[in-house]
Amino acid sequence: MDHHSLGLSYGFHDSAICLINSNGEIVFSAQEERYSRIKNDSGFPSRALNTALNYLGINNSLITHIGYYENAMLKAARICLFNPKSCAEKLIRRLSEKPNYLNPLDDVTNLFPNAEYKNYYPHHLSHLASVLLTSNQTKAIGVVIDGVGEYQSTSIWEYSSGKITLIGETKIPDSIGLLYASITSFLGFKVNDGEYKVMGLASYGKPIFHEKIMNQIELLNDIKYPYKINQEFFDLSGGSQLMYKESLCELFGINTVPASTCPDYDLLSDSDFKVCADIAASIQLATEDIISHIFKLIKVDYNDCPIYYSGGVALNCKANMKLLANFADVRLQPACGDAGGAMGAALLAKYKFEKELNDSRFTFKSSIIAEKQKLPIPQRNLIFLGDSIENNKVYAHLRLNGVNNYCSFQDDISMLNQAAEDIQKNSIIGWFQGRLEWGPRSLGSRSILASPLGKDTQDRINMAVKYRERFRPFAPVILKSYFKEMVDLEIEEGIPHEIHNMMLSTVKLSEKSRNLFPACTHIDGTARIQVVDDQGNLKIAMLLKQLAKNGHPPVLVNTSFNVKGEPIVGSITDAITTFFNTELDYLYIENNRISREDL
Repeated sequence: MDHHSLGLSYGFHDSAICLINSNGEIVFSAQEERYSRIKNDSGFPSRALNTALNYLGINNSLITHIGYYENAMLKAARICLFNPKSCAEKLIRRLSEKPNYLNPLDDVTNLFPNAEYKNYYPHHLSHLASVLLTSNQTKAIGVVIDGVGEYQSTSIWEYSSGKITLIGETKIPDSIGLLYASITSFLGFKVNDGEYKVMGLASYGKPIFHEKIMNQIELLNDIKYPYKINQEFFDLSGGSQLMYKESLCELFGINTVPASTCPDYDLLSDSDFKVCADIAASIQLATEDIISHIFKLIKVDYNDCPIYYSGGVALNCKANMKLLANFADVRLQPACGDAGGAMGAALLAKYKFEKELNDSRFTFKSSIIAEKQKLPIPQRNLIFLGDSIENNKVYAHLRLNGVNNYCSFQDDISMLNQAAEDIQKNSIIGWFQGRLEWGPRSLGSRSILASPLGKDTQDRINMAVKYRERFRPFAPVILKSYFKEMVDLEIEEGIPHEIHNMMLSTVKLSEKSRNLFPACTHIDGTARIQVVDDQGNLKIAMLLKQLAKNGHPPVLVNTSFNVKGEPIVGSITDAITTFFNTELDYLYIENNRISREDL
């Protein structure tokens, strides 16, 4: 029987699992939140794990290698170091919630009796492996930027034929991720959840506070330690939930944060909204400057190496747009955040990476790869790695959820014709097709879709289902063949980068696109685009082609299939519940169409 390697990420936020078969193919990856319905679920990913085993048709006896995405003991030591007064209270609370908090692999000892190899890996190494080891590259540079792992907030690695060596780092409180999180908190959003809102808000402002923020940051011309952050206005050591000091208002020359007295951004006065937007624009530009500084340092000595990039900060699409423009050969995978650590841990365990004890440079080596016993394989699929349901089994699920009236199509073509017709009549549809996406974005499997042509589409989607702040943009999904027509060719390359498939970068739209597609054009004329291959067999691509045949541009608004505050739908039950509780016009589940008229 085929043995499998399991990667686990849980205990803080974004719990996830990843399974890799004996050939080195990633066969399943998913976040726990999609099955528990708890956003950013931190608990043991039992539902995701059970779903994976059932979907793959294997049992727990076939799990032979297990990797955990961080060193929990070192993380606890860091918490104690920076919080000496509250250390005991914090650890007691965590241990009461999770008895195996310090030894999380003890949770799985009895579950997998044939696990011959188990290991804990550094948080940043797991991030890096999640993108680096999905290729067969033999020489590369890796960059990880996030809030904090055990101690590291930025790390730079050199990879060569099975050996990964740390060549640069920063440690908290010097953290880009926590600096961005502190402003997220300052603006009234939830840390580890609201950063993407700050990114969207930034486009409405001007970076008038950029210089004041950069005055708190010392950029060092040293790849070993690239920057430092002054803590006069910030508390980035983990000692405060707010992560900033009251004096931060003084830095920006304001008396109070407007959002603290009116947390609903849609109700802020124009002047108060402008202050918040200007602060967001300033931290966004400062973040881009620090990231660019790190990448420039790398290129001095490693100009010919591709750069593999991960960590929560790598989800910043606006910053990624500049990276692609200035450094080109940058590679990512869809789940750059902590969930992605499960994939990295699975790959590290698969190839039995071990720390070299006599190496002062902090090196991890895989003898399996170094001795060419088995090399990592290029992964053909890094996007659709969750579960799916066969069309002939949908009927039972619909009946179970009280849906008795619906239209079932005999083939894909009939379904796609009807879906295209509905969209061209300005309907908003729920789209549940194929395998669940890996990562935080809806990429055409669990999506809400609409035509981007109407000026009121954004407000209609918000009123019908999303109920979110009006300043937040919607994203387009397009056919690859339409990319040149979609973007501003004076700024953008005419060929999309692979990360555009994952919705991980914004692009500058052409003037024609900005005028034609107002529903998915941000205030600054950009869009967080997703590109799908015309020649692929994804139903989202087939739908776009059908729209093009009908005379509609092959472009759709593609937003996540969920309501505000909930995870993206994972099951048919979730999809139907969301449909019932919103004003979506139609719900397409595989080749079945549920109409509100039939309820």
